[in-house]
Amino acid sequence: MRILKYEAEEKTKFPPWMIVVLMIALIGGISFFVNQSENADDETLEEFVEKAKENKSEKRYYQLAKIPYELVEQLNEITDKDLKGFSFSITTDAIRHIEKKHNEENERVKGQKGITLQDYSIIADILLHPDFISNEENAKNGAQTLRFTKSNHTIITQVFTKKKTISVVTYYIKTSKP
Repeated sequence: MRILKYEAEEKTKFPPWMIVVLMIALIGGISFFVNQSENADDETLEEFVEKAKENKSEKRYYQLAKIPYELVEQLNEITDKDLKGFSFSITTDAIRHIEKKHNEENERVKGQKGITLQDYSIIADILLHPDFISNEENAKNGAQTLRFTKSNHTIITQVFTKKKTISVVTYYIKTSKP
């Protein structure tokens, strides 16, 4: 039996402050990746909505659908941007906004239909197959805002080019008036 000796090369010594900075960057990168991961553990949209309502401090997003080529072409014309490779998504903050502002109780006062858990299941269909898309006034944060309408359902979104996503901001259902 032959034994090989390994001679270690001289190690580069980093100052302690640099090690701390690298550790913070590594931990921060990992937590960002975990918090921003796509639909962890095959989580359904309904499960995502329930968790967003239960945990008020959690900040995540749920990828609803990749945007197909035909719709990308239409959106490129409307936004004057190249949206190839973008997805539709919804955040926990958007869920909490919808639940707070467009629930059954609040909307009943306005004569509208409140958003229920079942209504979330058709968000992707509304975004992928809208009757109408319009470019709205940009949001306070500077993001381009789009309105997707299908029948009496309206979804307001914002375009985030760095994240390559069009994210739901709010969702409401108008009722027809007699």
